[in-house]
Amino acid sequence: MVDGTYILEMYNICKSYPPVQALDNISFRLKAGSVHVLLGENGAGKSTLMKILSGEEQPDAGQIVYMGQTVKFPNPKASQKARISIIHQELTPIYDMKIAENLFLGRSFSKFGGLVMDYRRLYRKADELLNEVGLDVSPKRLMRDLTVAQIQMVEIAKAISRNAKIIIMDEPTSAISDVEVETLFKIIKKLKHQGTGIIYISHKMNEIYGIADEISVLRDGASVGNYLPNEINRQQLIEKLVDRPVSEMFPERKIKKGERVLSVKNFSCKKVFQNISFELYKGEILGLGGLMGSGRTQIVETIFGIMKPTGGTIKLNGEVVEHKNPRQAIKNNIGLITDDRKLKGLVLQMDIAQNIVMASYEKVSSRFVMDYKKVARISSEYARSLNLNMHGTKQLAGKLSGGNQQKVVLAKWMVLDPDILIFDEPTRGIDIGSKEEIYRLISQLAQSGKSIIFISSEMQEMVGMCDRILVLNKGLLRGELKKNEMTQANIMKLASG
Repeated sequence: MVDGTYILEMYNICKSYPPVQALDNISFRLKAGSVHVLLGENGAGKSTLMKILSGEEQPDAGQIVYMGQTVKFPNPKASQKARISIIHQELTPIYDMKIAENLFLGRSFSKFGGLVMDYRRLYRKADELLNEVGLDVSPKRLMRDLTVAQIQMVEIAKAISRNAKIIIMDEPTSAISDVEVETLFKIIKKLKHQGTGIIYISHKMNEIYGIADEISVLRDGASVGNYLPNEINRQQLIEKLVDRPVSEMFPERKIKKGERVLSVKNFSCKKVFQNISFELYKGEILGLGGLMGSGRTQIVETIFGIMKPTGGTIKLNGEVVEHKNPRQAIKNNIGLITDDRKLKGLVLQMDIAQNIVMASYEKVSSRFVMDYKKVARISSEYARSLNLNMHGTKQLAGKLSGGNQQKVVLAKWMVLDPDILIFDEPTRGIDIGSKEEIYRLISQLAQSGKSIIFISSEMQEMVGMCDRILVLNKGLLRGELKKNEMTQANIMKLASG
């Protein structure tokens, strides 16, 4: 319920990380009870602006007016005390703590004068929050036992639990499916009616037009403009973001389906998935669709040797194989681009070059001695081919934007040149320009004869990229959709039936 009152005004905010000017005189305003969408490609300055608001960074210049008062937030605690809450794009839970403990971290649930923890009240309150966001898990579970999508929902629950006046949502739907997005939008509607102001950062156009009261676009640390949703169409908005005309998002490709390369028969894993059977052909992009908890990620991780199957067989080119670990899968020419690049795909404390050659040390070493000239040459070659925006291959991977980190993960597997590539949420949390590049790369790989398994929580992405889609529901294969049958409605019918 937008009441026209500005709860937040940020004027002429500047921030530099020499030699980069991250923010150049940015002004931004938020009304109480409204959703203000903040758009920009990776590196545009969105997260930096929000870090300043949440007290994680200090501006070089500019003014913040919050609830009519000029304020400074010297640290995150000061911002939280002012009832500003943030859902970070990069998930940072404490993995060895329980869900309930993560939800209420830093907040007291004690009794008898603070001498004893009141676990009964803690778990009851946690249960209420989890139910509110539609997450059916025990609050006593460890965070490390959750999927990325479940962790995302816990982070959303944590943010709304703080009774905030402003909630910053930085890519809150990057790891969740359309059903969970609907739940989030219901929560946002409720928060708006309570007068909460929401700053919403997303790269998903369908979400933006379904939720925005106002849209601001940043590019290269500068403001491009502020718009009402009915003032600018989707194509115009994308062109404002990338500063160039944009063709069709999903590249056209002539499908040349070759011989069968992978056959999975009656594949099972404990209570996670059961009796999964499918085939993958040369030059094909095969989609695995389904909602959070459907078993998509667990199936490909079991094929790759991360998890152990309890039944079924895998055949590669007609030969039965068993992958007890990822190294055996890699030896059999299978690559996996994981759903969490920071936790599973990269070593953030290592440089770009080391990450790119990580899976193919045999190609850059001789008699257990690393050939650093070869490492530099190969990493530079693939960084150029993927248009990697970096200061050099010696830059730490952790210092890159999300889109550029994903390109490093892709480069790692391209060096190895596997016959089968599994892409699990390859565009999660990256900007539209980088998405377009990754779509084009995947299509080129399939066109060259590589076999692709493609997983995404964005149904539009599945429909646009895949030749066939297998839809899962609660660990069971519910159906197969051919190209002419692929619609978001048909996927949802199978995924939720």
